[in-house]
Amino acid sequence: MVEILVAFLVMASLTAIGGYIYLRYLETAKHATLVRTVTGVETEVKIEVSHILSGGTSSTPSVDSGEPITGEITCDEYVRSLAKKYSHLRNPYDGSPMITLWDDWRAFQKRGKVRITCYKVHKGTSVSGSHCPLSKSGIRVDTYFTDCGGACNTSQCTIRNKNCSTLNKKGRTEFEKHETNELFGAVLPKVGPTTLNWAGMARDCGISADWQITHPKEPDY
Repeated sequence: MVEILVAFLVMASLTAIGGYIYLRYLETAKHATLVRTVTGVETEVKIEVSHILSGGTSSTPSVDSGEPITGEITCDEYVRSLAKKYSHLRNPYDGSPMITLWDDWRAFQKRGKVRITCYKVHKGTSVSGSHCPLSKSGIRVDTYFTDCGGACNTSQCTIRNKNCSTLNKKGRTEFEKHETNELFGAVLPKVGPTTLNWAGMARDCGISADWQITHPKEPDY
């Protein structure tokens, strides 16, 4: 009986260890899939935006007209076109569409999601400059590696220690465990510590009631 009990305990221990290793393997594989896919998206967007800024056209067709995108179309039309172009990409954690245009605060974003928004004024809202011509627009690509990304002190956050002061956001490697932010195009810098460059927005994009266009949360989010 003792030998049988010992054998049972050994087998149970090995099963538990094997299960843990397998779950860690799955987590690592999903993370690697997300990183690899996002790297491809970011590279393509960077190349396209740079080409458009230099007077060229985009290989991404317009979701509205089907025609090649030029620098004259609005930033919002471009991000909507990107969402359609990448609609086949899936979130490796839950199988939902990876790309989202939902601009709500990052505390409510899910891991495995990649948010693409217009971002003309640095430190302004995540959808500032939606009406700007693409040739003068900024594009923001956010990737969330945990539920709620790097937003701390929220009940939705899955980060074990939710105190933001404990996260070394100055270290890119550490911050990338939670969220990454990439900016492309003509993003306007801050004028001062507490002053945002809305004058630059008006200069580049004119005055419009649609200076920011929000998109609702997708039904299958």
